[in-house]
Amino acid sequence: MKLDLHVHYYEATGYLPLCTDLVGTLVNTIKEKGLDGIAVINHQWHDPEYPFMVRDIVARDYNNEVLIIPGIEFDVGYNHEVELYLSESIIFRFLAHPGDPYMPRPIIINDIQGIELKNAQHFVAREAPQLAEEHNLIRLYNSDAHQLSKIGSYYNDIDLDTLFAHALAR
Repeated sequence: MKLDLHVHYYEATGYLPLCTDLVGTLVNTIKEKGLDGIAVINHQWHDPEYPFMVRDIVARDYNNEVLIIPGIEFDVGYNHEVELYLSESIIFRFLAHPGDPYMPRPIIINDIQGIELKNAQHFVAREAPQLAEEHNLIRLYNSDAHQLSKIGSYYNDIDLDTLFAHALAR
């Protein structure tokens, strides 16, 4: 599957309230970009239910034409970590834009299953591939889109079984 696992759709809409038509724009954008789905990520200070509501509207009004994985981006120390909620009890966690200049070294890996090696919005440290190797992390390529036009600028060719196999039970 072609999945962009780091999309900030709430920011991309200019913080508009959710409605069926707004989500329809997202569904069309995902399909136009040739993606099978995205992870809708909110920052920890925004409504944590928003990504789940997007998923539910896609299921209810768009017959799950595209896959929506809800998630949250947290500040954990100096790291930015993303949790993807694959199911009610399964979480896949990855390190977003490791080594960003605003994040001091060293990069801490703790309860992480993946790491971004490319991020369209932020610098990624040269040691990210080595960290992926040392810690057996799934290598990810994400847009970190804050604009509709940026969705899919990087994406992963990955199957859901791989994410589930590395994920944690809550």
